[in-house]
Formats: sequence, structure tokens, C-alpha cells
Amino acid sequence: MKSNILYTVAEKVSLRPNKLVCYNEILKYDTIDQCIIKRVNHNAGGTHLKKFHNFEISKNATREISNKISWLWAMAKKKHVNTLSGKQISNFKMSFFTLTLPSSQVHPTSDITKLAFNQFLTEMRKSYKLTNYVWRLEFQKNGNVHYHLATDVYIDYYIMLKVWNRCINKLGYVDRYADKMKAISLLDYRNLNDFNKKADFKVISERYAVNVKNGWKKPPSVDVKSCTSGKAIASYIAKYFGKKDKSGCKCNPLDNEQNSFSLRLWYSSSSLSKLKTITEYREACAEDLQVMLKDMQGVKEIICDYCIVYYFELIKLPFYLQQYFRDVFDYHANMVGYNPSQ
Repeated sequence: MKSNILYTVAEKVSLRPNKLVCYNEILKYDTIDQCIIKRVNHNAGGTHLKKFHNFEISKNATREISNKISWLWAMAKKKHVNTLSGKQISNFKMSFFTLTLPSSQVHPTSDITKLAFNQFLTEMRKSYKLTNYVWRLEFQKNGNVHYHLATDVYIDYYIMLKVWNRCINKLGYVDRYADKMKAISLLDYRNLNDFNKKADFKVISERYAVNVKNGWKKPPSVDVKSCTSGKAIASYIAKYFGKKDKSGCKCNPLDNEQNSFSLRLWYSSSSLSKLKTITEYREACAEDLQVMLKDMQGVKEIICDYCIVYYFELIKLPFYLQQYFRDVFDYHANMVGYNPSQ
């Protein structure tokens, strides 16, 4: 009996805020029913044993982190904010926080994540509208864990510092810092690695006096960078989150497989999981995206065996292209129910 199945090739494109992929899809076509036969996954659902991550971020996770942050940046709305210190930030889009421990780590990382960091996120979500975010866990050279957090909502530095210090002091990290620093002199304080050698001694003295007054109960355990629309910062943050750890320390000596097997090394909010790769047949697109990006200055073309990939930074594209892609992304976000912070 002669087969009624033919194979045909359809050109497709997949789009994300930082890249376009052009490829061919092979489809089965039923010449009798005049329809394309959808592919069926025949893989049996067997038991898959989860392996210990050994505190290493996989290549797939690195790509996914980069994609999440690119979506976060692309969908973030410009905001004008006033800080608690009286400064003004124009065109704010994203914040990039690093949360650290002010004293030596004495608990397994899983305990700190569960009892301090998760509590911190819960308070941020409940009281400060932290809805869209990505975080990653890393270690410093001294073995202390720290957390990177990127979000599109503005949260003042002093609020972050207050809440984070309170959360980690449930495990005594602020108290141990205060006990250590109470015995330090002004000259020793000036020689700390936190200060640039050219730092103004008057400023250092004033900080020392303030810390002595508050009993050293407000350690600088939070670092924050505000990202504005005038900077191509999304790419930097994505690379920072996905970079290999060069500190030489991938975990704390208190960490092991038994107490860290289920420990997350990174996570993105459920809201961001709604934003997927936009996939469409090339002939169904209103514009030929490949033609639009090909040979464009600043766009990197990678020709692979089965596809062509175009990497770009949205902020560096010509304005008309930026606006076109933003319209596409806004439409996609609206369809899946993603809401950027206001």
C-alpha cells in the first residue's frame, strides 16, 4: 500500500529579548486528510533520579537565568523614584542587590536560606510588592554565602538593609559582627578592606562615629545598583548571574550533600515563568525578523548546523527596531498575563 504521508519543511523563528533563532521544522503531511500531523511524544514516563548539584550551576540553568533577566529588563517600565535619602532616580527600570553576611558563616547554607533569605523574600513580597525577580546563590572567598537579587520594583536601600539585617540576626550574624567591631579603633576601621585607600578620612571618621553610636548594629550587608533605561545593563546582570564562580570556593565547609541536596542555587518568580520563547512560522510574521537583524551593526550572527542565531542588545538597536520588538514583547506579556511592577 502506497504511503499517504509526505514530509515538508517549514521555516520558523523563535524570539527572546536578547536573541532570534531561525531554523527549519520538518512536518508530516497527510495527503488524504490534507492536514499536518502533529508530533506525538512516545517517551515513556520512567523514574528519573535527581542528582546532587554539588553547588554548580549547569549550562542549561545559566542560559535560563540569562533569559529570565533579559525578559525582566525588557518588560520593566521606566519609573521616577525618590529615595529615602532625598535623591532622585530618573528612568529607573531594575535593581540589582547583593545580600551578604557581616560575620563568619556558622550555619549550613540551607539553614540560612530557609530561615533568613526565604523570610526576607516573604517580607519583600508581602510589604514591598516584590513580584518579578530572579535570585542566585554564590559564595565569597571566605566561604560565606551571599545572594544576588534582580527585580523590576524599586525598594529603598535602607529598607532592604533593615529587613535583611533583622532576618540574618535571627541566626546571630549582626550580633557577632557588633561584638567584633566594638573593640576596633578608628585607625583599624580605616584600614578595613571595605575602604578605598584614597577614601576621605573625614568621611571614614563620620561613619565610624555613627556606627559607634548605634552599637555597630547596622552592618553594610547589602549592596545595591539601580539600573536605568540609559544603560545597557541587562546584559551585564545576565552575564553576572550566569558567570562561573571564580572565588575558588563553591560552598561552605558546613555544607554537604545530606543537608544541601534540595537547596536551590537560583530561582525566578512564578510570574517570569509565564514569559516563554515566542515561536512562529516565518511566513506568518508581519515582518521578516531575520532580514531586519541580519548585517545590523552590533548584532552577532552565529551560523550553526541546524539554525542561525542572532544575538543582540535591545537598547543598542535602532529606535524603530526597539519599538517594534517592544510591541511584540508587550503583546506576548499581555497574552500570558505578565504584569511588570508599576
